[in-house]
Amino acid sequence: MTSRTQIWLLLLLAFSVRVAALLPFSMHHPDEIFQYLEQSHRLIFEYGTVPWEYRYGMRSWLIPLLASPLMALGYFLAPSTILYAKLPALLPIASGLSITWAAWAFGRRMGPLQGLIAGFVAAIWFEQIFFSVHLLTEVLATGCILPAAVLLTDRDVSRRQWLLAGFLLGLAFILRFQYAPAIALLLLISSVGYVRRCWMPIAAGGLTALILSMGVDLTMGEVPFSWIIENIQQNLVFNRSDNYGVDPPAAYFSMIWQYWRWAAVPIFLLMLPAIEKNRAIFYTALINILIHMAIGHKEYRFIFLSVTILVILAAMGTAELAARYAVDRKLVKLALLLSFLGSSVSLALAEPMLSRWTAFGSGMELARRYGASPRSCGLALHRINFWQTGGYSYLHRDVPTYLTGWSDNDRMSLRDFRNAAGAFNAVIAPQGAIPNGLGFRRSECAGSEAGENMADARLCLYVRLGGCEPRAAKNWAVQNVLLRHDQ
Repeated sequence: MTSRTQIWLLLLLAFSVRVAALLPFSMHHPDEIFQYLEQSHRLIFEYGTVPWEYRYGMRSWLIPLLASPLMALGYFLAPSTILYAKLPALLPIASGLSITWAAWAFGRRMGPLQGLIAGFVAAIWFEQIFFSVHLLTEVLATGCILPAAVLLTDRDVSRRQWLLAGFLLGLAFILRFQYAPAIALLLLISSVGYVRRCWMPIAAGGLTALILSMGVDLTMGEVPFSWIIENIQQNLVFNRSDNYGVDPPAAYFSMIWQYWRWAAVPIFLLMLPAIEKNRAIFYTALINILIHMAIGHKEYRFIFLSVTILVILAAMGTAELAARYAVDRKLVKLALLLSFLGSSVSLALAEPMLSRWTAFGSGMELARRYGASPRSCGLALHRINFWQTGGYSYLHRDVPTYLTGWSDNDRMSLRDFRNAAGAFNAVIAPQGAIPNGLGFRRSECAGSEAGENMADARLCLYVRLGGCEPRAAKNWAVQNVLLRHDQ
């Protein structure tokens, strides 16, 4: 098999498993919906929820603008389906393919077996598949950084490679400016011996990406890069991110252990033989973890760049050991492929990963079904978070939505609910949460878990006959509740 055939087969494999993972309704984090997909929905269909980040101007419009043509295309091709909400996932899927190519390219420098195993692992590793179907900045930025690292660490780097690498790193910075220290260290390590020759094409490529971002900002009526300043001010100066949870510095190691489980120790050990020839990406992963350890609010996705690199290094390290000491190359190749595949499947089907494949899909599915009904005129969300139904991105009908409660101090009483019920003819709520006598009957349910905030919560759609009078519950409209709580 030629190297070209091999990489195309790996990319086809990576694409196929990601498309399969995209089919269920699921959400990893509300950001992927309300920061990006919902804003694309606003641009294309002219209605949607506006979260506080966009009211404060602390988000770039780059991702919504990139996703909008895909959303419009999906609606054009199949207007009565969910395709409009699924096609934007081609952006993170493309990042997943670029990561697969980068892993293969790094591995090929060590040997053909190393390239095959590294590319295969990047294609089928459970975290790579999972995150590659969620529209998140960490995934998109990693899909730019790793190919740039391949270009920068080539044996004989051309001016064109430096230019493209600079553009990719500039784009990664725009997508996820929190990765700036990792980007800077990667540049420092990979170009330390070529500063005089490489700085100008790298700078030109990076400047091109920054100009692109400036164009986006100006098009959307924003001061160029003001969103970065506002983001830093809100999250680091005013500590708003701390409102969503603060963890100790070592929390990321607990998260890694939680997801990798029994595979954590082998991964850390098996990457050692690959570090010497891949120091640039290893130190990039290391500095990224260290920087994020210093930030109070922690989420596993924040270190996606690092865990991606570590798994790729482990794949290359394993193959390096096999190439050094194996007697039967064909047998060991098959054994490595099967062992990594088995490990990936095992971890994908174990908690906490198992429930993530369809996380919060029940609310999104029910919202989509209600939105498809011609009788829909108002929807209430009862005893669930406002984001659990996927916003207007999944409701996909320009009707009012209401939130019956934000906290114990801002929640509808039973009397309030009766008075407001004329504003909506459907409610999405945990099974059994809507008592008899309110005029609503249970239509259908989705999900299996009893807890109302669980990833696969058992939610039901309750409906009544008749129309809606929005004035009856204006105070409880989702957008008004968010404004009331500065969210």
